[in-house]
Amino acid sequence: MHSRRTLERVSRTRPGGSRSAAIIAIAALCALTGVPANARAGDSIRIGTLGSTRNGAANLADGALGGDLRDSVAALGGHVIIATGTLTAGFLAGIDILLIHNASTVDVPIVGDLSSDEQDAIVDFLLGGGRVMILADGAFVSSANNFVSPLGMHVSGTLGGPQSSVVTNPNHPVTDGVFGTVSQYSGADTGWFDQLGSFATPVANLQFNDQPSLAVIAQDALAPGSGRALIMTDANPFGDADESNELFFPQNETLFRNAITWLPEPDTPVLAAAAVATIASIRNARRRSATR
Repeated sequence: MHSRRTLERVSRTRPGGSRSAAIIAIAALCALTGVPANARAGDSIRIGTLGSTRNGAANLADGALGGDLRDSVAALGGHVIIATGTLTAGFLAGIDILLIHNASTVDVPIVGDLSSDEQDAIVDFLLGGGRVMILADGAFVSSANNFVSPLGMHVSGTLGGPQSSVVTNPNHPVTDGVFGTVSQYSGADTGWFDQLGSFATPVANLQFNDQPSLAVIAQDALAPGSGRALIMTDANPFGDADESNELFFPQNETLFRNAITWLPEPDTPVLAAAAVATIASIRNARRRSATR
């Protein structure tokens, strides 16, 4: 019988990652010279998401409620959104960031839970250096927990109507990043984290009850070489404004842009160490060649 793994139980890393060692080495060298991230890799940032069969009109690839988000991604330049009906290791190997949510619409009233295989694939993706953003909407608390439980996290409750969250870590790149500072963000029908697990740290709390609503997992926190994650208890902050004004992307675009920029960027110390190691390797190879 298949047994689902969680990050609380897994202590190994999966070989490989979303980029080859050669590209990482080049990126490390370019980081020391200040070359922009998109320019140094020479390719686009690939954002993978669930398509219309899973999220209906709320899907981020071409759904009606994801238009503002797609416009914002396009404006960043060098980013593409790729959709799938099923999260597999093969699909995840072809992307840099996984961006998923559990919100539903009238055309797909119940979003199917992630299968155990999909949950395992997300864990392996993170352990291998992949980057993940999960919008675990508290309006659908059971499926929200299906999405975050592999990370050792748990979502509780649902607060109806518009809700505000207040930043508790103003120095994090997500709240103080290249696109500006964020002191709070707006959402609706949200839950909150009553368990963050061993790896996540809070970034913002709900104003209503002072419980965490936004958390991050740092690079290398899960295991050496593991990727970053951002987890939110509401999908509405990054949805289009509708006639009821209960979706808030225009108000929260700075937060989204900071997050989608922070997720794929390697930490500078890691890059610098990789660059030094690469340079030393090249020098040693030259010395060996010269003595032959």
